[in-house]
Amino acid sequence: QKARSCLQYSLLGVMLFVILLWLGMEFQERTVSQADDTLPFYTTPRVCGIALDKLSDEKDIMVAEDSTGSADEASSSFLAIQTFDSKETALDSKSSSGDEFFVGHCGDCGACSNPHDISIYDDTQNTLFDTSKKCAAKALMWGRKTAGTCLEENVGFTSNCNECWLENIMCDLRQCLLVCTWHGIFGHVDNSNSDQHELNRCTLCDEKKCGPAFLKCAGANRRRSGIVSDIERDVNQEVCHSVERDNWWKEDELQRAFEKTLMIEESEQAEQESTKKPNEWHSI
Repeated sequence: QKARSCLQYSLLGVMLFVILLWLGMEFQERTVSQADDTLPFYTTPRVCGIALDKLSDEKDIMVAEDSTGSADEASSSFLAIQTFDSKETALDSKSSSGDEFFVGHCGDCGACSNPHDISIYDDTQNTLFDTSKKCAAKALMWGRKTAGTCLEENVGFTSNCNECWLENIMCDLRQCLLVCTWHGIFGHVDNSNSDQHELNRCTLCDEKKCGPAFLKCAGANRRRSGIVSDIERDVNQEVCHSVERDNWWKEDELQRAFEKTLMIEESEQAEQESTKKPNEWHSI
């Protein structure tokens, strides 16, 4: 009798869980259906332009020379990254040193709009989705910091770009957890419907509820960079066709210039933090 009662209560608990999960999933899916379509982020005429530039500030030049151990022309180059209203405007523009801009990706620039992070997009085009899902599972169990470490160790984005991806994971947990759990248990998750270009419900939730904030932060994602990934997309409308400089993110000169840019930014940040400390102590 006790065993039978235990079984009945267990079944009741399972049914209650399923009902609550279904209700939560229905609510989240309703908000997804009411959210704006993200296609305008991929059809915008705006582009992120990239060009080599030369350092003019003496302090920045010293930082660049210290990082390379040389004082040649290459050591004084950095990367100019700028948003333009159109592809034509970008191609007609030049950096302060006279180098011509080219289109790095479609849409506005952001934290991931650089050769290092876009090179990672290219190298992991068939694995990044699964890696981010594993890090999201760690975020669910152990929190934000563990997920951030997971991305750092398994992907290797720059710190600012990594923060955009981490925030996207946390957004998914807030906005799409019930949808993804329901369809993970009861639905068929498949992102490779090449005929209809339809996303599964979980990925669609991420796209519409968290995608806009992610693009504002990151600037570049795979579609905007012209990279076809492991998630099936409408190549004609969603994948950028304005990137005409093939694999520009692999060019050694641009990679080195971006390293200088990062070092200068880190140096400036350290200097700002050092100037804040006396004020903080004074306020105490």
